[in-house]
Amino acid sequence: MANHNKEKSPSIPTNTKEKTKAEHLMREDQVKRIGLVQCISGIDDSALRYLILSMNSVQSAFQFEFVPFDDQDGFLRPLLANATVDRPTSNEMLKFHARQTRHFQEMAKSYEQQGESPHCFQVISTAKFSDSYFYTSNGLVSVIALGNWKRSMAPPSILEFIQVLVLQNALFILCPGLETHLGTRGCIKDFSAQLSDARQKVLVGYLCHECEYIISEHGYPGLADELRPLLSKSWLGNSADPTSPAAIISKLKRDLFVTKGLKPNLLELTRMTAIQEGVKLPAAIAAVVIAAILIAIFGVVTEVHLTEPATNLSPTPTSIHGVIKTSPNPSSTSIHSAFQATPTPSQGKP
Repeated sequence: MANHNKEKSPSIPTNTKEKTKAEHLMREDQVKRIGLVQCISGIDDSALRYLILSMNSVQSAFQFEFVPFDDQDGFLRPLLANATVDRPTSNEMLKFHARQTRHFQEMAKSYEQQGESPHCFQVISTAKFSDSYFYTSNGLVSVIALGNWKRSMAPPSILEFIQVLVLQNALFILCPGLETHLGTRGCIKDFSAQLSDARQKVLVGYLCHECEYIISEHGYPGLADELRPLLSKSWLGNSADPTSPAAIISKLKRDLFVTKGLKPNLLELTRMTAIQEGVKLPAAIAAVVIAAILIAIFGVVTEVHLTEPATNLSPTPTSIHGVIKTSPNPSSTSIHSAFQATPTPSQGKP
């Protein structure tokens, strides 16, 4: 890849409008368009797409875009089936790049859209490579295979794994000289012998000085500063801020601080609902436990209110709606329990 620092720069017109246009064209030459081929089937991928596309607004060196693809393509079929497959060769990836580029152009023409195909493609899959690699690339096509991911590897969640691996591959495409390095530093370019080894670089979110220097030498001296928030996850904010990416992702039924896998399980759904409704889960569980104890002691089904202050306990009997008292004791009354509701706040083997 050409070193943009050594390229001859065109003369910049003195006219401000023309100067701005010329600078924009120069920047467009540097931006790498990366087409994402999402091959994880059977899920609602709204949160995954939003997470990756949000990175476009935080940095300006590459542009991620999800692209249409032919699900009958021989290269993609086994990756869509979540099977154990042989790691594709560089020649196979090169041929797929040509077919995918042609498919993109045909789709654009059918919808009467203008524009060229992305420079390169990343395939995201939950297939397994037979040699235990989880990532491979030839510079034009990359495949991220997450079939060996297990819930025990969380945190981080699988969405965070995908985000960091997509970002890592983008850096490799942008700066071919940026190779992995042996020794775990928590750097995005740490060598990872297996998927579980990549956990530390996803958690730490670091760009080492060596990698930062290489990125600068490739003509992107300010990129490291743009990447730090992406790697550290600080750009995500928290789910208590309704305008933050974290809050928006939680509304898409994937809370990065709760959901581990591609689909939330029952407990994770319960926790997300409790957080979104502004009720602390321990309080909700305690209310249920107290109600169960009272039923066992007094033989009466009780009402549990989660919104009334604890001081508003009624000394007089109250009516019970839709339940049947099991105790004949006329002195038995329904009991109101109150809880104050407050919101809770790789690279694989080379």
